[in-house]
Amino acid sequence: SLGTVCQGCLQSLDAGLIAELQKQKDTLLTEMADALGMPLRDLLCFEGVMLQRQDARLASLPIVASERDRIVSQTHLRQSTRHIWVELQAVRQALKEWNVLTWPFESRYIPHKYGSMVSNTDVQQQVNKKCKLFAQQARVVLADWEKSWPQFKFNDVFSLFGVPMLQLDQKAESMDLDVEEANFDDQLLDETELSSLEPMRVVARLRPMLAHEEGDEITAEVQDKVTVSYETLHHGYVPARHTLQFDAALCCSQAELFQKSGVKALVHRACEGYTCSIFAYGQTGAGKTYSLFGPEDALSQLFDDDLSVEAQRQLPSACHVLVNEARRAQCGQQGLIPRAMQFLFRVLKEMKLDGVTTKATFTEIYNETIYDLFNPSSAKRLDVFQRPGSQVGFHVPGLTSVNCSSAIELMHALQQGLSSRHTHGHSASRESSRAHAIFTVEIPLPGKTGKLIFADLAGSERLKRISGADQKETGYINKSLLMLSNCVSALSSRSNSANPPGAFRNSKLTKVLMEALCGTGFTILLAAISPAKRHFDETANTLSFAAKCGSIPRQLADNEPEHQRELRLLQETVKDLQSEIAFFKAQDLRKNPSQESQNCGSLDFSCPGSVGDPEREATVPRADLEALRAELQRERLRNASLQDELNTLREALQESAAEHADDTKRYMEVEPTGPLLSTSKLTYFGEKAKSDGQLGA
Repeated sequence: SLGTVCQGCLQSLDAGLIAELQKQKDTLLTEMADALGMPLRDLLCFEGVMLQRQDARLASLPIVASERDRIVSQTHLRQSTRHIWVELQAVRQALKEWNVLTWPFESRYIPHKYGSMVSNTDVQQQVNKKCKLFAQQARVVLADWEKSWPQFKFNDVFSLFGVPMLQLDQKAESMDLDVEEANFDDQLLDETELSSLEPMRVVARLRPMLAHEEGDEITAEVQDKVTVSYETLHHGYVPARHTLQFDAALCCSQAELFQKSGVKALVHRACEGYTCSIFAYGQTGAGKTYSLFGPEDALSQLFDDDLSVEAQRQLPSACHVLVNEARRAQCGQQGLIPRAMQFLFRVLKEMKLDGVTTKATFTEIYNETIYDLFNPSSAKRLDVFQRPGSQVGFHVPGLTSVNCSSAIELMHALQQGLSSRHTHGHSASRESSRAHAIFTVEIPLPGKTGKLIFADLAGSERLKRISGADQKETGYINKSLLMLSNCVSALSSRSNSANPPGAFRNSKLTKVLMEALCGTGFTILLAAISPAKRHFDETANTLSFAAKCGSIPRQLADNEPEHQRELRLLQETVKDLQSEIAFFKAQDLRKNPSQESQNCGSLDFSCPGSVGDPEREATVPRADLEALRAELQRERLRNASLQDELNTLREALQESAAEHADDTKRYMEVEPTGPLLSTSKLTYFGEKAKSDGQLGA
């Protein structure tokens, strides 16, 4: 029993010692966390720290104290890179909470207020990318840090109990995530910026080298913001260097492309009632579809979206940041069209037109056949017809239109249409567009309609260089692009594009793009080019086509209906006439001031503070009114007499036409024995007989 009591005392003593040891270690670890600038829970996530904290031996206490002294004494050495590994550790901790989370939602997507679709996989991929990005940033500052502190080693300073805090010994990987791409420029433009948008604007975008092009020479480059330098062959065999200048020359991210290409101004002009178009031109694999649409998964995200109330309640607060960053990362890869759709409703909101419902159509021209991408299963045959009346261009009647009252609805419709496009992979592109696609958004405005047209043209191809391409598809694509090039050449050589050449009727693509090239709105040509030497000839052709487009003359006019335009012009004429009448009346009063004094003298001032007889006072304006009424009555009578005269002339014309018809029947009578009509057998009556008799005389 004594041994049992002693054993219990020893256990109690050991427990007290362990508790005191743990307390001392927590104090030391808290000081370490403060020196590192992170909470204690984040510090305990490091494997070496947790092992030392759980070690119940008394010998572990001096080890923790010694590590505490080192961390505190080297605080100034970690100051320049502190923010990197602090953020990295915060992300790691949030990811740890995310991984142990039981999925609380019925759908595989996290609920958002405006319908953005972010999945568990999206969050994990974004976190992994962000961790690698932080590690890369640490590598960038590593060289500068070692120059500043040559007597120290990086892994020794940035370590805990001998374990490096940052794993920088792994091979650097190229990152798909760019910090700038996560931004969305929704700043409205002022009038000065809008006035800089020309009716025809040409933008060249140079994509980076792809993985399968590594080792190839670079023959095209952007020298400044407007100049592209490229290599071609002079006389077919002598290498020559050329430069061309455009409205903008870019080698940039998706966000910068949206900001500097002029698409923002294009959206503004569409909201003013103009027809605004942008079409991407270039060879296969040059980045046209990526520039316009971006990745398909990114079409389900909105920049200004947020977690729903349910999601905010069911997810830990540390995970909110992860979800928002995952959504913004996908938004950062969006192309011009989804960014323009979000900016469109931003502009409409500023114009107090929040309730506007836009109308979208999505067309595809595949092998010279029109397809409705919003209704691909329809058996209805579609074709291109000329617009009625004095309207310029062609249209495709019978297309399915989708009404959209928000940006996310437009983007969902766009995503639905993209899933029906004709695509096929070959050696030049893993997912090549095999048809021309035209996405149109009509914006109803007070008194007029604005329009946004986005055209993603299929790329030109050379069968000798591309394996896996269908010969028939390639033939139709190259033929339609050749017809488009001929139309652009014809337009660029003219001084006015109001009367388009007949070459536009040679292809359905040229018919559809006739409004963009010959219309009265704004157009942006996006010329997508490759820097690789293997594509130097196609790059030169694309830049030459872009230069010709820049020479096309344009005339501006908004989409105001004809009758409303006439009414507006008449109202402006009335205002001008009223101002002229007021001016001449003022001149009359200056020349005859006695008339004004007589009018003033007609008032009765017999009683102080009172006005004369109201009947006398109203005599002058009433007389003017009676004169105007009399003149109006005379005009009505004159119009009535003219109308009667016109009716009389119409009746006389109808009677004359009837008589002429009877005479014609008599002229055509022939003798029964004459099988053939002979002029000698005709008999003439009336005035014609008299005139013929006079001529014969």
